[in-house]
This record gives sequence, structure tokens and C-alpha cells, in this order.
Amino acid sequence: MIVAPLDFQPSASSRIELRPLDSSQIESKRFSFRAAKELVRDLHRPKPKIYWFDFFTSNIAGHALPTINVRSDQ
Repeated sequence: MIVAPLDFQPSASSRIELRPLDSSQIESKRFSFRAAKELVRDLHRPKPKIYWFDFFTSNIAGHALPTINVRSDQ
């Protein structure tokens, strides 16, 4: 844990001025599920090569690493 000294004073350059946004700065658009679905459509396409590679590497790592850990303690 990092603790600042008791006499710590932030410099003027490190201070950030926070101001509320007025309505002219906010773009008013409604959320569209159709547009969101269109944006991520390619992410939902099944890719068998990626699936099987991930399945087997996770399976091998999930069995091998705990075995290696247990055997290293003996």
C-alpha cells in the first residue's frame, strides 16, 4: 500500500478541474439493439478451429499443471 506523507500537497498542475456537462455537449441518440447486433454479428459465428484448439489446450493445461505442481512438492 502506498501512503502519502502527512505534509503532502498536490501541485497545481496535478489538479483536474471537473465541470458538469451542459446539454449541448451530450449527443442524444437512442440505443439500438439492431445496430448493436449488426456490430457484433461476426463475433457470434462459430469457428471450429478456435473452439477445438481452445478446448484441447485448456484441457491439457487443466490436467498437466496441477499434476506438475503436486509432483514438484514430493
